Formats: sequence, C-alpha cells, structure tokens
Amino acid sequence: MISPSQDLEQMFTSKECDGCSWAKKVEGIEIKKIVFNNSFWGSMSYALKTTRPLINVLRMTYSKHLPEMRFIYGVVDKAKEEMDANLGNKEGAYKEIWKIINDTWEF
Repeated sequence: MISPSQDLEQMFTSKECDGCSWAKKVEGIEIKKIVFNNSFWGSMSYALKTTRPLINVLRMTYSKHLPEMRFIYGVVDKAKEEMDANLGNKEGAYKEIWKIINDTWEF
C-alpha cells in the first residue's frame, strides 16, 4: 500500500507535473518543497492523530438525535484516551491539546 506522501511525491516527480506550467511557478516550487519535507509529514501525522478523535465527537453532536450531556462527557474522555494511544502514551505530545479540551469543559 502506498502512503499519501508517496502518492504526492510520485505526482510531483511525474513527467506530467514536470511539463505543467504551474510546476514552474513560485507557488508550485514551494509546494513541491513542502511535499518532500519530512517534517511536514510528521506534522500531518500528528494533526490526524489528535484531531480525528475530536472530529468523531463533533459528528455525534451534530446528529439529528443529540446525545445527552453525560454521554458526551464519556465520548470526550474516550477521544482523549484515543489521542493518548495514538501518540504512544507520551503525555508531552498531547498535554497542550488536553489542556484546551479541559479548559473548554470548565467554562
């Protein structure tokens, strides 16, 4: 299975892309640099690992049948646990995000 980064790298190294006028513009060159930058993909991975659980919570709250508040608290706790697991149980990796979540609950 090819990863998203490999797909984009293949696209940017293809003959079609090389022949495209957009690839020669400043914006195209800058985007190509981003695609081949490993720190970009690390940041993308982090973003997905932390936001996916929260997006699932949002999906539940925007359904036709709004769940009870006590249920939402449990779902948010589960989302936080999922973030923890996604980031290898390293508190430093998710501490700031958890603080934002906790501060939001304590309004």
